[in-house]
Amino acid sequence: MTGFGVYVHWPFCPTRCTYCDFAAMVDRGRVAADRYGRAVLQELDRVPLPDGPVRSVFFGGGTPSLAPPAFVVGVLEALSRRRTIAAGVEITLEANPGTVDLSRARAWRRAGVTRLSLGVQAAQDHHLAALGRDHTLRDAEAAMAAARAAGFDNLNCDLIYGLPGQSLSDWEATLGWVARWTPEHVSVYQLEIEPGTRLWRSVRRGEVVVPDPDQTADLAAAAEVRLTALGYRRYEISNWARPGRESVHNRLYWTLVPYVGLGTGAHSFDGRTRRWNVRGVLAYLRRVEAGCSPEAGREDLDAGRLAGEFVWLGLRQVEGVRLDVFRTRFGRPLEQAFPGVVERLSRLGLLESDGVRLRLSPRGFDVYNRVAQEFLQAAVS
Repeated sequence: MTGFGVYVHWPFCPTRCTYCDFAAMVDRGRVAADRYGRAVLQELDRVPLPDGPVRSVFFGGGTPSLAPPAFVVGVLEALSRRRTIAAGVEITLEANPGTVDLSRARAWRRAGVTRLSLGVQAAQDHHLAALGRDHTLRDAEAAMAAARAAGFDNLNCDLIYGLPGQSLSDWEATLGWVARWTPEHVSVYQLEIEPGTRLWRSVRRGEVVVPDPDQTADLAAAAEVRLTALGYRRYEISNWARPGRESVHNRLYWTLVPYVGLGTGAHSFDGRTRRWNVRGVLAYLRRVEAGCSPEAGREDLDAGRLAGEFVWLGLRQVEGVRLDVFRTRFGRPLEQAFPGVVERLSRLGLLESDGVRLRLSPRGFDVYNRVAQEFLQAAVS
């Protein structure tokens, strides 16, 4: 894919979820938010952009549905002054269901947003409260209805499994909610206990118990069965979509297409070098307003690291890695670039190939992290 993607980070939230370790902060009022919005546009005016058209713009967070629609308009207009916006560009905005109403949804449509990603997470209010979410299931249903009424025909719902106290029947009820509301795309993530979060501290103190691996495996299997029966196609480890509704932005990441990150904590990749901005909002504002780069660090990837990332990211996708594309990009066959790795993982039943593509086997999907680690270790060595 030619061109590049753009990620825009909006860090402000009404509350902070117990499991969140993102570059986010509780909203302190419109003054700080307006100042932040101006800083992002200043960064966009100065940051180097890759060649080619803009293929995707993703407003993430944080809670970007708290951002004024004028901010979305400003970003898109600034981009269009510097690069061509591809026909049919995907413009996604993440939204907390508690912040969505018909007026806002219509304003996002007018601003140019083509896809909403709703953080539904669960269909039980007690699970949502335990996660620190500030919405209820009724809010999620109202958000879906408002999005449809505003004309959105491309909706994603994020769901989380492996929650403390989550039973199989709870999870099946959440999947049943999807069946009733029929979003075009569903992202299903296992709860991660990130160090330093409120949830991590609760687990360490024994106040919260998360499901064991066998229980979470049952939940993952239930999702695959139910979503497949509903007509969704699994195209990546955590993502299902109606045909033709796969996330363009996600595919950019998984195929090492360049992308530009704007805002605090945002990452960029130009095809060889990965860069990231400072995480703190105030530190970001001070740097940008002083005319300085907000970059906090970078790493240059050599050919081996690029090849390793190309493979392990490609294997996240159900279609796997095209062997001819790998050879064209890196100048040698994949098996030669990673001697012994493909043979060993295939012998263990974790990889399979038809001579055109290398992909994870059904068993390999269950232990993807192990497969990825093998390729990354080989790439480093």
